[in-house]
Amino acid sequence: MKSRPTGPARALCYQGSALCLLALLCGLSLGRAELGLAELGSALSEGPWSARPSAIILWWVRLPQTLTALLSGAALGASGAALQSLLRNPLADPYLLGISSGGGLGAALAFTSGALLSLGLWALPMASFLGALSSCALIYAWARHERSLSLERLILIGVALNLLLSALLTLTLTLSDEQLGGVWRWLLGRVDGLSWSEVSWLAVTSVIGGLSLIRSRRALWLLEGGEELAWSLGVDVERVKRRALWATALAVGGVVAFCGIIGFVGLMAPHYVRPRLSGESQLLVPLSALYGAGGLALCEGLGRLSSQPLPLGVITGCVGGLFFLWAVGAQRDVRLC
Repeated sequence: MKSRPTGPARALCYQGSALCLLALLCGLSLGRAELGLAELGSALSEGPWSARPSAIILWWVRLPQTLTALLSGAALGASGAALQSLLRNPLADPYLLGISSGGGLGAALAFTSGALLSLGLWALPMASFLGALSSCALIYAWARHERSLSLERLILIGVALNLLLSALLTLTLTLSDEQLGGVWRWLLGRVDGLSWSEVSWLAVTSVIGGLSLIRSRRALWLLEGGEELAWSLGVDVERVKRRALWATALAVGGVVAFCGIIGFVGLMAPHYVRPRLSGESQLLVPLSALYGAGGLALCEGLGRLSSQPLPLGVITGCVGGLFFLWAVGAQRDVRLC
């Protein structure tokens, strides 16, 4: 299908690209050691093996940190838009179905079981990623009814599983208070401290999951009108449901595995984009990925201005809560359009 943006959608593309560029510049320049544009250009040209402090800061600290924020924001934005269309629920976001709670429980068990000591630091993201995928598998198995995936059962089971896994996570932390500090910092969300190999794995999960959702953008758009309408227009409804659910699990599971729980991005980005599309809602998923990437990276860069390090999940929670209240008040009603 040809979906070249026109009119308002084209303006959104330009604005979102400018937002990502601004976030990239802020992420590379802001910090305890501020780098000007001339220093950034010099450090980039010298490459990652330069001994100059500015090059070391740029290539080994800020660039992976900023790319992590961009990749995570894109994955969360695309996943939130896809779930809102799939479930026909404007309050849906990547964490509605318990995927984040499963990843959080997996990470907490890795901390408290001593797996980090025996298997190394990679045990944490692996345990978190497996926890996220396992929770998705449980939801999918329980929501299937007569060879079809019931969206109503999917929401109910997802919410119930999310509450159950959150309770188990709290119980795990309560019984292992001596390791609470490390787990708590991870659960609040972070994008700093990742190596290039970890950023590469995050890129793999984000790109595969995100591209799969973008490929399904037209089918997801048609599903907003109901399953019967989508089926009458040639959409393989059950296949789209499965692809969207597992692509979301892959993208969000990768983010939770390496960055922890970062909320509200998957809710904010689609709610900002949707009212401004003016009839081109098939572009909701890619544009939500664009604005999710720029918004999260900008929050991460501005968070460095604080004298004390602020958890990224706290920043997005505060900004996202205020934005969502403003958006609901401005629109007067929350609905899919």
